[in-house]
Amino acid sequence: MKNFARLLRFAWPYRVRFGLSIVCAMLVALFWGANLGAVYPLLQILFRSENSQHWIAEKVESSTTEVACHEARLEELRYFRAATDLRDPLVKGRMKELIAARDREQEVVRGLKAKIVENVAEGEARTLMPPELVVSESQARALRIAEARIEEVGKALAARQEGRLDRLDRRIEEVSDSRDRAENWLAIYQRAQPFINEWLPRNGFRTLLMLIGLVMIG
Repeated sequence: MKNFARLLRFAWPYRVRFGLSIVCAMLVALFWGANLGAVYPLLQILFRSENSQHWIAEKVESSTTEVACHEARLEELRYFRAATDLRDPLVKGRMKELIAARDREQEVVRGLKAKIVENVAEGEARTLMPPELVVSESQARALRIAEARIEEVGKALAARQEGRLDRLDRRIEEVSDSRDRAENWLAIYQRAQPFINEWLPRNGFRTLLMLIGLVMIG
């Protein structure tokens, strides 16, 4: 501690330089983080032939699904937190309804996948763009929400059966925080989407060149 105090006395006349060095170190970290963050969209463009518009549209769709799943989880958690008797026929019937809804959505997605396979078998896939060869996020959203509800009901029932309402309350707080973070990211993607759609190139190769240039500048 004594040596540290001596060091501070020697370094104090250079406090401005020291502060500037910390700022520069933070800028270095920021630019390195930006360069590494650019690697993911580069890989998306290289391997999936995406452009910036397709990438931001996927982000909006996936974030919308994430927010909806968190909302569904919260709804089930709060329902089973407020339930007074788990043996109530209404409570038992809710679980059956959720399973039936999940099964219906699975059938819908299976039908969509079967149609895609049929198109590929008939040779129509040659005229389709890659996004049309998979079930889209919006088409699978209802299934993901139904699965999220069932998963959360299982956790809620386990906590109630053990009499751990405190664990159920903590889970509600965790899901609420996750929902808030997902909403923040969704808002960021939605604000960025008009700018990206208007100003960034739609050609995948030009987008790749632009990102490489930004990485080199960084």
